[in-house]
Amino acid sequence: MIRRVSTITSVGIFKAFRAPKELPDLGQRTVFFGSNGHGKSTLVSILRSLAIAETDGLDILKGKRTLGATSPTNVVIDWHDGEKSLFQGEKWVKKLPADTSVHIFDAEYVRDNLFTDMVTIEHRRAICGIVLGAPGQLLATRLNDALEKKKEHAKQIKRLRLELDERQARVGSSHNYLEIPEKCSLENVTARLRRLEKEIEHKTGEEALRKRKKVPQIVVGQVPVTDWREVANRSVSSTHEAAQALVQAHLQKHFGGAASGQNFAYSGIRVAKETCPFCDQDLASASGLMSAYRSAFDGKYAEAKQALERLLANVQSFRPASFMSEPAQGHEAALQCAEEWKSLLVNPPTISTLPTWWRDVREELEQVYAELVRHITTKKDAIDHHVPPQLFDKVNGVVARVGQWHRQVNEEIAGFNAAIDEYLRSLGETTLAALRQKRGIALAYEQRFSALEVKWAEDYRMEADRERVIDTALKDADMELRNYSASVFDKYQRAINRTLSSIGCGFSLKELKPAELKGGIKSVPATLVLEIESHEVSTETQDRKKPNFRNTLSEGDKNCLALAFFLAGLELDSDLGKAVVVFDDPFTSLDRDRRLKLHEEICRHAGKAKQAIIFTHNSDFLKLVASGGLFSSDKGVPYIHVFAHGSAGATLKPLVLEEYLRDEHSRRVERLVEWEETGVFPSTSEVFKDLRRSIEFVIDVKWGHRLGAAQNLGDQYRTLKSKQLLSSETLEEINSLHTATSSQLHDNQTYRVLRDASHGETCAVLRQGLKLLEKV
Repeated sequence: MIRRVSTITSVGIFKAFRAPKELPDLGQRTVFFGSNGHGKSTLVSILRSLAIAETDGLDILKGKRTLGATSPTNVVIDWHDGEKSLFQGEKWVKKLPADTSVHIFDAEYVRDNLFTDMVTIEHRRAICGIVLGAPGQLLATRLNDALEKKKEHAKQIKRLRLELDERQARVGSSHNYLEIPEKCSLENVTARLRRLEKEIEHKTGEEALRKRKKVPQIVVGQVPVTDWREVANRSVSSTHEAAQALVQAHLQKHFGGAASGQNFAYSGIRVAKETCPFCDQDLASASGLMSAYRSAFDGKYAEAKQALERLLANVQSFRPASFMSEPAQGHEAALQCAEEWKSLLVNPPTISTLPTWWRDVREELEQVYAELVRHITTKKDAIDHHVPPQLFDKVNGVVARVGQWHRQVNEEIAGFNAAIDEYLRSLGETTLAALRQKRGIALAYEQRFSALEVKWAEDYRMEADRERVIDTALKDADMELRNYSASVFDKYQRAINRTLSSIGCGFSLKELKPAELKGGIKSVPATLVLEIESHEVSTETQDRKKPNFRNTLSEGDKNCLALAFFLAGLELDSDLGKAVVVFDDPFTSLDRDRRLKLHEEICRHAGKAKQAIIFTHNSDFLKLVASGGLFSSDKGVPYIHVFAHGSAGATLKPLVLEEYLRDEHSRRVERLVEWEETGVFPSTSEVFKDLRRSIEFVIDVKWGHRLGAAQNLGDQYRTLKSKQLLSSETLEEINSLHTATSSQLHDNQTYRVLRDASHGETCAVLRQGLKLLEKV
């Protein structure tokens, strides 16, 4: 703990300070009191410079050097364990004791880390650093160091990789240039290259053989003899045949055999009922003719005739000559391909030639087809005529002989192709591409193992190994920082909201999280979104026409939020027991109620620190301490008065809290007594103002810790009454005095009758107030 500030020379308003003997040592809890401009902020700046002496601490004291000072800057801070912190000339000669840190809340903390008028990207980066704290700073430093190494190494490894690509392209090998094996000495490389060139020459010929077509199999077309037989065997009953003859004779008689007669008759029979449409013959008694008509144009009979017509067209379209030529042409192509392979094969098989009966088979097939056409034509004309089954048997016989020869030839072709496959396998499995790769490796070998290349390869491998190490370190550092931030940001947000809730703020922190973490704390901002009455307010919005951080929160709200951040940091600091915590006027822009609640929060958190120091200019805070606040519960809390007097500069002296507060109160009471005795006073409002303040002070000192937000006489009266802290008679006197004095101090319609109190009325109220002071 800090025991005392012994010496301050040429720092701000402290020109040549030496701690007097009567100045008390700082305790575990210490209060510095002084008006604005008397040196409190200078003391805080000295402590801030000491806290960050390793980084920017020197610049703080350089900027705080007393204007026109001739003596060198000198600061001596004594610690309870006997150590000293010394600033001499332009640097801290002795810094903080080991395992000691200093946390400071002041206007600079708010301005630099959180906000002034709005939250900027720099503020959000600072928030990220604050939340992550000392452990996060170490992790971020580790990540930043890894990133710097990555950037430095990236240029070097990029250059080496470009060189590797050039070497690879120059060698013309798909093999990894750095992994070329040392399989033989440099002297044997030339012989190996000659051998590879010959192998490549042979393999080039082999590759051409592999691309050559194999012997194709012959193909014989299909003859649909079975389908033809089924159609040709179709027939209808003789009734239809007799009917056809009778109808044909009738049509011949009336139409002379014209083709249109049959169509006309077919149409007529569809509409005819009792008489013939052509001769008006009675059809009811001519049932034979009627039956003939109906039989002749029966659907089955017509269908049979149409099927025979299609069969005839199918048979006529089939040409025996083309059927026989297809296998012959396929056989010729197979013979030609086989001749190209025979010289490469040791025992080439022989493909069968065309049989001697080929011409006879062709002629026989043509005769059978001609006869088949005649029989189908006859059957079409006379439906009862049947095609002889022997014709189809002959066709089947011819096709069977051709198919047998076709299968025999294809079996020989399959054997021939198998011999070709065996021959290609005997040439070896090594591909031309593999041989060329070996040649590339051999060529690369000559270049790769020269003295310069060996040195280059060693450098490249070393840098590649170093790259893997750097990447692993970067990945580990980034992951560790991510995992740490994932836990600490949630805890920090909950701690902040607990503080905001406890001091009665009407808003909370809805979102607090870091952005992308790569780059460390210096480059990582935190997202900050507030929730006010279920509405989100982002800190990034700067449009004055929309609700945003700048125009939604009051100065008091912003100060409370800043304190909540600071107190959350104290709550989550595992090393707080080793730290000195400093508060510089933490109650700025706050009303009494918030001051009281924040006082409790500060005491709760700072009570866990090794040492807590509060700087204030607010006498109400001193009253709060005197009224039994939590901070004064520690016995022996030293109070130090910071004040400046003339050209001598600022100094420190003991502050007896009771005497200071009593002196101020006593001066007011003395004035009131003098005015009551002489009857002479400046104005009624001055009398009532001092009278109210005196009574409010006494009540505040005696019962302030139980009055809460009560800060004026009216509030105090209502709270005292509700909690029954005074007798009803005394309470009535307080209320009466409050009513009487309000007529001169408040523009309220209720008291307008008494606004212009007379001299006698004023003296009466004054006497009543002095009696009340004696009673309470």
